Amino acid sequence: PWFRDRSQKRVTVKSVHRAEAEKHFILGDLNELYYSISGSHEQDHLFPVEGMANLFKRPWWGRTWVLQEISLAQKAGFVCGTKRLSRRCCTAALNAFKALAFVFQETAILERATSTAYQKSVAQAGFDWRPTVQLGMWDTQRYSPYPLLALLRTTCLAAIHLSPSLEATDPRDKIFGLLGLAADRGELMEFGVQPDYSKSCQDVYMHVASAILRQGHLSIFSLNHFPKAQVGLPSWVPDWSQPLSGSLQATGIDHMTLEPGYNASGLLLPMAPIFSRVRATTNVSVSGFIYDGLH
Repeated sequence: PWFRDRSQKRVTVKSVHRAEAEKHFILGDLNELYYSISGSHEQDHLFPVEGMANLFKRPWWGRTWVLQEISLAQKAGFVCGTKRLSRRCCTAALNAFKALAFVFQETAILERATSTAYQKSVAQAGFDWRPTVQLGMWDTQRYSPYPLLALLRTTCLAAIHLSPSLEATDPRDKIFGLLGLAADRGELMEFGVQPDYSKSCQDVYMHVASAILRQGHLSIFSLNHFPKAQVGLPSWVPDWSQPLSGSLQATGIDHMTLEPGYNASGLLLPMAPIFSRVRATTNVSVSGFIYDGLH
């Protein structure tokens, strides 16, 4: 993430990896850095905005299975027409473009400078968030792999990014396409969560939700929204087949830690929910204490 200090016109870059230190740049120096790398101060030669938009706005980036294909391959490359590009170069180009767009945006705000047509095109490019997630997951897998719940939040919460979530022709693949990446896939397998196309979408979603609850992640309840596209889902099971409109509580950069952190029960850990089968519907119940009420 980027943070700005308006008093000193300084940009701070915080890495997603805790081992890496923060990096501080003076806005003007960062702006100059990009021109130096390009070998020219001609602004129209920095990035081919239209060409990058044609690449990163392709629907291919919106496929759920692409996330696994890019992230698990030791070496990955892209072929578009007659052009070839390595995963590393593609990631670097997208990150550099986003950083330059940030610089142009901040320069306009902090220095009240008049932007050129090229600077406006970069600042307003607004590429889809999905290529960033797809390309960034390779590093995430190397340093701190996400558990399944974090992957589901990352790929399904569309409201945060104001664009569609990752998609799949078969709604069951919204789960199956992420299991190979999940850091907790071993534990999930113990709960019986594994690719099985003999099960209905409703059964898959219900089984995954119950496994996540047994892990102690009660925050999954906040991901429910109505109406549900999948008919027959219990009210406590999120419908992963459609973009989730948001959750009741935000999460940290790990997509797991709830913010702000409420801890009314002190050091007591939540008890595992109790599941029961009533007719054709699976019910879930949790226990607790009511100390007061609001009227």
